[in-house]
Amino acid sequence: LQTYTQTTTIVKPMAAALDCQGSKISRVSTSGVAFVMGTDNGTALIGNQGGTWNCKLNGAGGSISTNTDIAMYSGGDPAGIISPSTMYDGGDFTVNVEIKGFHTAYTYGNNTWQVKHYNPSIHGNYDGIVNVTGNTNSGELMQVIGGSIYNNTGCGFRLNQYNDEWSMVGGALDYNGVGVCGAKPNIALYDVHQEQYNAPFVQPSGNLISLRIYGGSIFASSATGSENGWFDLSSATDNLHSIVDISGFQLSSAHAIPYIVYYNNVGYGGKNCIRSIDWQFS
Repeated sequence: LQTYTQTTTIVKPMAAALDCQGSKISRVSTSGVAFVMGTDNGTALIGNQGGTWNCKLNGAGGSISTNTDIAMYSGGDPAGIISPSTMYDGGDFTVNVEIKGFHTAYTYGNNTWQVKHYNPSIHGNYDGIVNVTGNTNSGELMQVIGGSIYNNTGCGFRLNQYNDEWSMVGGALDYNGVGVCGAKPNIALYDVHQEQYNAPFVQPSGNLISLRIYGGSIFASSATGSENGWFDLSSATDNLHSIVDISGFQLSSAHAIPYIVYYNNVGYGGKNCIRSIDWQFS
C-alpha cells in the first residue's frame, strides 16, 4: 500500500472506475477539494457508473470548524468554482472509502442523485455528510449503507435542504457532536446503532423537519447530563411542520433523559408517531 501527497484536486468522471487498493491520499491544504466525482454535461452516461473503491483520504487540518476543505464532492458547483455548474454525478457510488481529517467529508452540488456510500468509514472530520441550499436537480435517494460515521466534531449528517432525501441503512452513527443536525433535515435511519456521551442525537435548527427512525438502538453513555430530550427540536423555528416517525428501537442511557422528543412552543406539535420503544436508563 502506498501513501500519496496531494496538492491538486482529483477528478473522477462519472463512468470511470477508480480502485485505490487501500492506498492513502494525504491532502496538504486546509482549503479546497480533494476529490470530485462527475462529468460535465454527463446525462448520456447515466446508468454507466464506475464507482470509487478502497480509497483512504486524509485531510491536513483535522476537525476544525474554521477550515474549508472538502474530501469528496459530487456534481456541479452552482458557483462554478469547484466544478462546472453543469457537471452530473447521478447514480455514482463509493465502496470501502475512509475519510478523516477534513472539515467536510462529503457534499455535493447540482445534478447529483442516487449516490450511495457502501461501508464508509467517516471519522475525525468536522462534519460527515453535508447538503446545502442552492443546488438544482439534486438530492433524490441519497444513501449510506453500512459502515460508520463517528467521532466527527460537528455533526454526522448536517442537512439543510428539505427536498433532498437521505437514508442510512445499518451501520453506526457514533460519538459525533450531534448525529443529525442542520436547518431542514430529511432523513430515515434503518437499524442504525447510535451512541454518544449525551443526547440530543438529533438537533435541527429550522422548520420542515422529517425524521424517521426504524429499528436499531440509541445509547447515551455518560453517567451525568442535563439535556432535555433524545431528539431536541427546541431550536426549530416552526415545529408545526415537523414529521417525526420513530418505532421499534431501544433507547438506553446511564442517566435520565426526560423526553423522547423535546419541542419549543412555536407551532407546537407537528406530525408525530412514536411507538414500540424500549426505554431504559440507570
